[in-house]
Amino acid sequence: MKRISPLFVLGFLSACGYHVVGTTGNTIPKTVQSISVPTFRNETSGFKVEQTLTAAVVRELITRTSYQVRASDSATDTDAVLRGVITGLSSNPTVSTGGRATTAQVNVRMKVSLVDRKTGKVLYENADLVYSERYEISGQASQYFDESSASVQRISRSVAAAVVSGILSGF
Repeated sequence: MKRISPLFVLGFLSACGYHVVGTTGNTIPKTVQSISVPTFRNETSGFKVEQTLTAAVVRELITRTSYQVRASDSATDTDAVLRGVITGLSSNPTVSTGGRATTAQVNVRMKVSLVDRKTGKVLYENADLVYSERYEISGQASQYFDESSASVQRISRSVAAAVVSGILSGF
């Protein structure tokens, strides 16, 4: 039985397009060392949703990248600005038992863009980022507790991971 050379396998995998995320297709120039993240604009009636989503994205950028990240509405001292607009927020019952909702779903829709502050070039953009999160509703009125805000907290982590992954991978 013939042995396959490790160099052959490595060459084969690299020829197939496999790469480490963030090493190929990254659209962020090396001159960008700092990113400002102003509070996202909220075009919905959701209370403090913009603060929750902005904080989650800032936390994710700090955790996963080496950029200096500033959660500030002033972008004058950074190389790039990450802006977001929350365009949709809804909570709808999804499962009913005996005429009562037992499960609801929160949907968040937003736009994000990362712009080089010096050149004005768009480095990353997602014009329709949509995420959903389900939560259970108590069947008894006396035990009802609104889980929608906790659901928005959970969904914000997923949105933040998607935004940062998109920036790092160039998608």
